[in-house]
Amino acid sequence: MDERDRSWPLMIFTVLGPATVGCLLALLLLGGNGEAGASGFRARAGAVNLFLAAVAVGASLAHVQKPLRAYRALRGFPRSELSREIVLFSVYLALLMAGLVLELASAGPWLWVAALVAGGAAVWTTAQVYRLPARPSWCHWSTLATFSSGGLALGAAFALSLALVWLPSASVLLVAGLRAVIAVSIVASALATWRRMAYLRATNPDTRATCHLIRAGYRGLWQARLLVGYALPLLLVGLAWRSEAVIVPAAAALLLGELLDRRLFFAGAVPLSFRSEVQGAGR
Repeated sequence: MDERDRSWPLMIFTVLGPATVGCLLALLLLGGNGEAGASGFRARAGAVNLFLAAVAVGASLAHVQKPLRAYRALRGFPRSELSREIVLFSVYLALLMAGLVLELASAGPWLWVAALVAGGAAVWTTAQVYRLPARPSWCHWSTLATFSSGGLALGAAFALSLALVWLPSASVLLVAGLRAVIAVSIVASALATWRRMAYLRATNPDTRATCHLIRAGYRGLWQARLLVGYALPLLLVGLAWRSEAVIVPAAAALLLGELLDRRLFFAGAVPLSFRSEVQGAGR
């Protein structure tokens, strides 16, 4: 199995994990204003969101050599970011399940509020796991910024797509506000990516080699990430002011853009000792 095969489970996990947290926030807002059908929307959308969160956690376990021993992460919780990530995402998933049961019993979405807190902490911890000095393209504040802003944009777009079917009576003002959040999150993610590349380009020969690998060695993916992951969804979100259905292709573009971003993220994880080889390949 090559490096690309090994990175796929982590790509799925780091895209869907933050996105489900963003979706949870959006569906709580959309279903919290007392509109007709709000409780049913929360239950249906919450079930879909739970499924996606389970896929994310399952993908992360697929990358573990001995997933049945993942419970041992409890031992390392006080000192290991990776252990904290495993525990927090497990708590997040459990709260999503328990919250769905309460929602189906018409007991309210209160456990989902707790799940939102646990999910936010889990996303933070996931970003900290990748802050490795030996990987210059990871060891930067933009890792957290792109994970969280990209997840918020994708999750909110997905929630609005579900609301088209299951909550057509959603508040116009709230829907407009969520579109604005999506647009701001896309811009924030793009700015964080630009700052990361500027940092790589300007810091030292090791980081410049990584920058060269991403922009030249993966030129097609890099250009697709900018066009499909940033420009296209931003345009579509703008057009959604005239046609609400446009949010669906916007969500699809954001999903593809986030997957491309993670592909480049893991492709940029070159050991520093490879810099001369990377630079030589571009001559």
